[in-house]
Amino acid sequence: MDRLRRLLLVVLLAVVATPTGAQSPIITSTDSSTAAPLEVPAGLTAEEALRFAAGLTDTQARQLVLQQIEAQRAAEAAAAHNPSGLAVVMVRFRMWLEEQGQLLRERIGAVGDGLVAAPAFVLGVLRGLSPDGGLDGVAVALLHAGLFIGLGGAAYVGIRRLTGGFRRRLEAASDSGLMGRLCRLLLRLLLDLFGLAVLAIVSLQATALVYAGDPVGSAFVSSFVTAVVLIAAVGTVSRFLLAPEATNLRVLAISNEMARFLHRAFLLLAVVSSFVWLSTAFLILTGGPPLGIHLALVLLSGGIVLGLLVALVWQARETVAAALAAAPEAEGSDGPSILPADLRQSLATNWHWFAIGYIGLVAT
Repeated sequence: MDRLRRLLLVVLLAVVATPTGAQSPIITSTDSSTAAPLEVPAGLTAEEALRFAAGLTDTQARQLVLQQIEAQRAAEAAAAHNPSGLAVVMVRFRMWLEEQGQLLRERIGAVGDGLVAAPAFVLGVLRGLSPDGGLDGVAVALLHAGLFIGLGGAAYVGIRRLTGGFRRRLEAASDSGLMGRLCRLLLRLLLDLFGLAVLAIVSLQATALVYAGDPVGSAFVSSFVTAVVLIAAVGTVSRFLLAPEATNLRVLAISNEMARFLHRAFLLLAVVSSFVWLSTAFLILTGGPPLGIHLALVLLSGGIVLGLLVALVWQARETVAAALAAAPEAEGSDGPSILPADLRQSLATNWHWFAIGYIGLVAT
């Protein structure tokens, strides 16, 4: 009995040494018939712990010791199931890589199956444009899309003709102040946005009227109409930033050749990406393909756009390299260039490889 009391006293003193909250009342006796676990009051001093131990029966003392032993065993078991250290981190990282590799193999297999089944899936979706399940509905929908885009385009051209005189005066003004250029740029941007809004409203409203009861046909035609509106929007933003045909309105310090090249590149990228991505979205949303076909369509459309980006970077490599390698003008600046000459030359020689690598990194 004395050994049990001494063991219990050691346990109580260990509990007392642990910081706790507010003190609880001292318990001097406990009903031995209760089955609930015993609890040591919080905030006991050494003297109060002795008083608490003296009030326990032999059965309660054994129960309290067993509770402490069981709690220690549970803590050790939890630590064994959740190990730590560099070795554990490396093992978990290896397991994560294996899971990712397995997922990648499954996706590659699904894409392979999707590429085989994609043509039949696309034909099935396009047959839904015709009541008899043929492909003649595709030709009719494309004809309607061209007609609606033509109506919107005619309205757009009409707006530009009405505002052409004012636009030419804005572009011909020769004041060199930055605020003056910005004001004229903003005015021309407002004119372009007005024409863009007319194009979108006329084309989309015509689509909604003709295809009111045909959701599949409406989605197909709307994809092409929306693509044209997006292309016009990209052209508007590009003219605002680059002013390829209005040097007096250009706020970026780039040459005419670079401004025209970037403007054409943005338009080409907008044309390809808009039609490719919106067509892919129509096929996926309308047909609801399985995962393999879905991944195949997304990868094909993304590959087309990424290939165009790489081609544009490769085409611009010499022009950009010449601009990067050019020595900074000495006029108006007595200090050295931001980049050393050798570093600037190395960047000019290899910039396109960095750009292509970045495109590939983003694509993954």
